[in-house]
Amino acid sequence: MKRKIIEREQAFGALLYASGLLAISSTITALVKRGSKLLVADHCYEPSIEFCRKLAEQFELQLTIFDATDLAVFEQYCQQGYDLMLMEVMASDSLAVCDLAAIAKLCQKYQVCSVIDATWSAGITAKPLTLGFDAVVHSCTKFFSGCSDVFLGVVVANQSVFTRLAGYAELIGNHVSSQDVYYILRGLKTLDLRYQHQSILAHKLALNLCEFFACSPNIDAQVNYPTFHPAFHQGSGFCQPEFGGSLVVFSFNWQQGFDFVRFFSKLRLIKCGYSWGGADSLVTYGLRGTATGQRAEFRVHMGLEQPEQIYQELEQALQALMEE
Repeated sequence: MKRKIIEREQAFGALLYASGLLAISSTITALVKRGSKLLVADHCYEPSIEFCRKLAEQFELQLTIFDATDLAVFEQYCQQGYDLMLMEVMASDSLAVCDLAAIAKLCQKYQVCSVIDATWSAGITAKPLTLGFDAVVHSCTKFFSGCSDVFLGVVVANQSVFTRLAGYAELIGNHVSSQDVYYILRGLKTLDLRYQHQSILAHKLALNLCEFFACSPNIDAQVNYPTFHPAFHQGSGFCQPEFGGSLVVFSFNWQQGFDFVRFFSKLRLIKCGYSWGGADSLVTYGLRGTATGQRAEFRVHMGLEQPEQIYQELEQALQALMEE
């Protein structure tokens, strides 16, 4: 399994962990020391950010949460002597697109060790090590597994960082189950086919949602999908920008008459769940505060069901939600 992921990410070495979050937390812990200065992108997985906060408190680290889409401010931070930077290839909650190539160059220029969670890209739409990142983390639970039935994480890195991570992994007694490894090996066989197919279906879903909201002029709606973003191209470090992944995020202005219960009562095929990357379509929801008020925000993971049924079911649920 490690050999296959090393080849996919063009890495020097790989380490397996019992979960994606453990892979991130172990990597960060191995690369910092008391007094280190740590940059963490605000689009990172919330438990990863919370871990960094706890670590900063315990070991007197200087932690700064930054906006990875603002390169000018990021460079200012890099000039201040930060030791380590953590970000994601794609924000899984908002699908904010960052210039990966530019961030990697800035980290190299100012000698900031760079760690990136590339679970979303699955070694297909981005290969961060080839851009200059030092270490890449994957939650194998997502696309690598393909069935959402196993916890496993992996870190691949260049030679200098891998040596540091491997030594720390040995010290803490890091081990994984051979059965879990088998499940990931099974998923890797179909990874490219699944990722490409689900990307096509998700892109169509995003277009359908745009059409749906266009017919609802009273709803201030926004549909986010990577292929819609002008920065999602090879120049920003995305090597297959025709594939935007399986996630679609849409939001609209919140109204008191809206009732989440009506939305979910119409769903049969689509389940309510936080994970993604598997065969089943899932949706999460919440309210996000903005300068102009609250917005209802939904994230849909497009699975492998019949797409027309998913499109129709989601449209019916939205119509029920917006009924007076």
